[in-house]
Amino acid sequence: MELLTGWVSNIILLILLAGIIEMLLPDSSFQKYIRLVIGLLLILAMLTPLLQIMKTDMNSVLAAMNLADEKKEEKIKNSIENKKTEIQASQAAYILEQMAVPLKNKVKEELKSSYGLTITSLRLQANPKKDGRPFSYEDITAARVVLGKADGQTAIEGVEEVNITVSGSAKDQGSDDGFLPQELASWLAGQWQMEKKQIILIEEGGE
Repeated sequence: MELLTGWVSNIILLILLAGIIEMLLPDSSFQKYIRLVIGLLLILAMLTPLLQIMKTDMNSVLAAMNLADEKKEEKIKNSIENKKTEIQASQAAYILEQMAVPLKNKVKEELKSSYGLTITSLRLQANPKKDGRPFSYEDITAARVVLGKADGQTAIEGVEEVNITVSGSAKDQGSDDGFLPQELASWLAGQWQMEKKQIILIEEGGE
């Protein structure tokens, strides 16, 4: 506001000064030169705010613009990385789901005939791949097996989640039929060429 007030005051003073000078000077050919000079001074006074703006530190303006561009670029980069991570996670989940199909089919018949059970859900877990290579069965770290009663078979009771640990400290969960989850975990591990500690057994409905 002070800048605007000073600017207007300077213009008014120049106009008054021009009027006084014109009245004091005799009517001669010099008046047109005086008016030209005063006109130039008025133009200069009116351009003063623009000149002051041009004197602004342009480096600060450019730095602010660059900072905004960097933040925008970083935001876009983070968004791309997040999308990439989501896509990779989705692809990994799909691959593991497809890898579980042949494992499930391999034990389907014998599991039904020998244990009266069926696998209702098989979820494989694997360490994330950072080098972009596809998953292989050697990458599997755990198999989460949900068991249910096979059609036409007697239900096997008391089958609860058993996480087989390295030390073998997991407690055997027995049943009236003499079925042992530890035994089934060993059998599945042998069929799937996995370690027994990687097999997690869960009774259907007990998740």
